[in-house]
Amino acid sequence: MIKCNTVKYVLSIASSFLILGAAEATDINDKYNDGYSTPPRQHVHNTSVDEDKRRTDIDQRLTSPRQGQSKRKRISKSTEEVPPLKKIKGLDLSGVPFPPEIYEHLIQYTIGQEGAMRSLASFIHRHLVNNRWRKAKPETYKSHTKANVLMIGSTGCGKTSTLKVLADYLKIPFVVGNATEWTAQGYVGDKWQGIFDKLYAQASIFLSQNGSAPSDSDILLAAEQGIVFIDEIDKLCTKSLSTKGQNLSVIERVQQELLPVVQGTTVRLENKKNLDTTNILFIAGGAFPGLLSKKNGEKISLQPLTTMTLEDYGMIPELAGRLGNIVQFSDLSKDDLKRILIESKTSALMEEIDKHRFLYDIELTIADDALDYIATIAALHGSGARALNTMLSKVLEGFTFNIKDYMGHSLIIEKEIAVTALKDQEHKKEPEDISHLFMYT
Repeated sequence: MIKCNTVKYVLSIASSFLILGAAEATDINDKYNDGYSTPPRQHVHNTSVDEDKRRTDIDQRLTSPRQGQSKRKRISKSTEEVPPLKKIKGLDLSGVPFPPEIYEHLIQYTIGQEGAMRSLASFIHRHLVNNRWRKAKPETYKSHTKANVLMIGSTGCGKTSTLKVLADYLKIPFVVGNATEWTAQGYVGDKWQGIFDKLYAQASIFLSQNGSAPSDSDILLAAEQGIVFIDEIDKLCTKSLSTKGQNLSVIERVQQELLPVVQGTTVRLENKKNLDTTNILFIAGGAFPGLLSKKNGEKISLQPLTTMTLEDYGMIPELAGRLGNIVQFSDLSKDDLKRILIESKTSALMEEIDKHRFLYDIELTIADDALDYIATIAALHGSGARALNTMLSKVLEGFTFNIKDYMGHSLIIEKEIAVTALKDQEHKKEPEDISHLFMYT
């Protein structure tokens, strides 16, 4: 009986210690959650706390931020002073079109030359930005190579017409000079200096369009921002077929005289005014026969078109370097020529339709298969878009004589009419391959 009572007494004391230990553990957890950074070590291993609850408490301790520490971090972040960023005033590019804008405008007029239009748009934008930079912040402007351009492509591919569209879009004067007409100083013939007199005159006409008389200084400033297109620059190259039998030293001298002008110098005009060519954009163009050859109906480059290629063709290295931005135009296929008739904003077909409607009250329509045939014949001639005007004029020639009979009516051109009108144009002799005449070393 005594032993039994003794056992009960020991068990009751043990239970009291277990309950006390659990309470202390709970109190420790509460203190930890109230902000203690490190909980005291616990020596009680067997408690009556539910195991799941204990694991949950441990997980919460591991994932929950320590309140005291969290508060300290927030206080330090809120009181920390961040120095303001230094704002640098850049160049105002308002009004300067970016390459995608220029590209989207050009492809509405020049069809089948998407790659060339992308390159040209990039070069034009860079030129405009450099001019704006030079004018607005001359103290920060560093000398940059001018974005003068060389356009290479066969006749009728759209070189000159593209630049006319570009000049109208940019609202700047534009002139074309033919390199085949130029001779060096001291020789009989037209001089390249004459192109700047034309540019000055064009600038005067351009500024007079708003009805007011521009001052001489305004005309000069407009001319110095213009575009000069030197066409048929390949005729000044000493290895061009067109120079055969000519004095090559005179031709090379013209190239030498153009060097400072293209890079930027002062030119004396006939009216005794000085024109600065630094900001003028020079674009040269030429077919450069022999650099490209036809093979299996595709245009194949004999070698990459680089400044070294131009030197091999007979262009002096200094001029080739100043025209290093090369834009290569593709030959126009039959499908391209048909697209020009239908899609281009300067299409000869659209002009004829508008003219017949406005002048004669005639609704002119050309059937799709007739347009296809006209484009096919034009492609045989190898003169690009220029042939389209000739073919279209021949097709309409028979109706033009009796145009009065069609006034107030519709006029539909079927394929049979086009075939009859262009019968003598069907067989065109292919141009001789002259690529073998040009040797590159």
